Amino acid sequence: MTPMNLAIRGIGVVGGFGCGSQALEEALAGRAPAPGQVAFVNDGREVVLPAFLADTARLEEFVPKRSLRRIDHYSRLALLGASLALADARLEGIPPERIGLVTASGYGATRTTFAFLDSVINDGDQCASPTHFSNSVHNAAAAHISILLGITGPCLTVSQFEMSVPSALLSAAGWLEEGRVDAVLFGGIDEYCDVLGYCWEHFFGSGDGGPMRPL
Repeated sequence: MTPMNLAIRGIGVVGGFGCGSQALEEALAGRAPAPGQVAFVNDGREVVLPAFLADTARLEEFVPKRSLRRIDHYSRLALLGASLALADARLEGIPPERIGLVTASGYGATRTTFAFLDSVINDGDQCASPTHFSNSVHNAAAAHISILLGITGPCLTVSQFEMSVPSALLSAAGWLEEGRVDAVLFGGIDEYCDVLGYCWEHFFGSGDGGPMRPL
């Protein structure tokens, strides 16, 4: 694929720094909010760590509350970021079938995935949670975005750990160059879960790793 120029029409961001581009600018300028806390059990002892956690409360500005009842935190993060990006981009003149959707995730819906595994272990295959199962697949976030935001063009999720975002961006650029779509809604999503907190504490310990920052 030959190099091509890409133009960014809109930006939507949500994370531990807050929600929206203004919150990101303030965090980059050093005015980040104070971290919260997460707690989990490691080898029978409770571990409490500082953490920046994202709030998805603003999602109800874009999606009806009843439509969010069975959507997990991972997909809510994706939906909020996508909604903010589309509002900023103003793509009213582009038909929904000409808008592609490419999402990237290193770990997928980890919190929901492990909740589903817990339900299998505790309740058996026949009584495992169907809601957790449907939300645990990596492509769940892209599916929710496509359905709730009315994007009917091609849809893809790329999961390649730390290379997920650049690999997904190459796919988005390829679609544009081939003329499959006129615009691509592109983004990366990952979330915190207790298993990741356990792994971090297990491998890096509770020693001083420097100041906690949201970026």
